[in-house]
Amino acid sequence: MDANLIPPTVRLCGGAVRSYAGHRGGGIAVVEGQVWLTQPNDLRDHVLQPGESFAFDGHGRVVIQALGDASVLLLDKVEEASADNHGRR
Repeated sequence: MDANLIPPTVRLCGGAVRSYAGHRGGGIAVVEGQVWLTQPNDLRDHVLQPGESFAFDGHGRVVIQALGDASVLLLDKVEEASADNHGRR
C-alpha cells in the first residue's frame, strides 16, 4: 500500500480550532469525537459525528472546532454519497 494515498489524520484536543484552505469537492471525515464546521458563504452550522464526512462547497477558509477530543481526516475528494452536508444548528 502506498502511504501517500492515506489521508492525514489530524488530532484535535477539545476546544481546539483549526483553519484550512478548502476547495470544492475536498472535505473532512470525522474518525472520532465531534466537530463543528463552518465555511465561507454558508450561514449554517455543521456538527459532524464519527463516521460522517463533509464536502466543501467551494474555495476559501474552512474553520473546524473540536467539541471534545477528536480526530479528522483531511480529504482531497469526498464522495457525494458519503458526505453529510445537512446543516445542524
